Amino acid sequence: SSFGYLMMDQKFADKFRIVYGLRVENYNVEVDALRILSGNIEKSVDDTKLDFLPSVNMTYSLTPKTNIRASYYRTLARPEFRELAPFSFYDFENMGMIIGNEKLKRSSINNADLRFEYYPSAGEILSVSAFYKGFTDAIEPFRYDVNSTPDISYFNTPKADLYGIEVEARKNLSFINEQEFLKNTIAYLNVSLVHSKVKNPTDLDYIDKSRPMVGQSPYVINAGLQHSALDNKLSVNILYNRIGKRITQASGIRFASTWEAPRNVLDFQVGYKVLKGKGEVKLNAGDILNNAINVYYDNKQLSMPNETSFKYKPGSNYSLSFNYTF
Repeated sequence: SSFGYLMMDQKFADKFRIVYGLRVENYNVEVDALRILSGNIEKSVDDTKLDFLPSVNMTYSLTPKTNIRASYYRTLARPEFRELAPFSFYDFENMGMIIGNEKLKRSSINNADLRFEYYPSAGEILSVSAFYKGFTDAIEPFRYDVNSTPDISYFNTPKADLYGIEVEARKNLSFINEQEFLKNTIAYLNVSLVHSKVKNPTDLDYIDKSRPMVGQSPYVINAGLQHSALDNKLSVNILYNRIGKRITQASGIRFASTWEAPRNVLDFQVGYKVLKGKGEVKLNAGDILNNAINVYYDNKQLSMPNETSFKYKPGSNYSLSFNYTF
């Protein structure tokens, strides 16, 4: 495999900047499979592709504190070896075999976004953006249920579209009150609303004729608070995350799609600098709420109640660490 790229960065009239370029990738993937019965090693995959990946990013500065950005770029997503390899293994969570697909193709993605940015002061931001992704041959896990068991394999979805909006804000809380505590506290929020759509092939009798992309939630929320004290020796971070329900495996002909229900994740970190700032002790607490991971069959297309595939609590995690910078 070989790669190369060319990039240009130009400014016009101090307010307009354009960064553009082209990346060229000549990529080869080979997968050899050992046939147990014969003992022979056979080349199951030998594929070479030459791809041209253009990109352009334009920035216009309305004022010293505000920007408008627009960009387009093309990217690729290649199948993993376990997705390509012609073998199967049992998945105890999903209670079915996972089977590789040696006919998988790499995915091509066209990306475009438009973004407005406002920087009120140092370390603060308010931005709103709209984005689009167009997928050709997206790689997704499907319920490969040609038999009576809900096995899972990987297939290329011919075409999928994804678009949405994102709002990001980062603000010092001193605007509420001039108290020292609020001056040293920063609030952060990032919210994405996403719509994705896949049309299944019409020549197969899939349960879902159209559906969201596998793994894509209709919304994602990230929020946090950062506080520093004692001349920045002490730092405290609280982070919250929530994602909407999402498909984990797309439906086949007999079995419905499996979905992961939303869950709340809360993380906490406190750090203290010692040894004249060269060392830092950190206490981390992850997934404090310990909400259950719930994966279920969405049987509404079959006019049946939903059925739990598996459900468990992953457990909270705690750690204490020490870092030293020489």
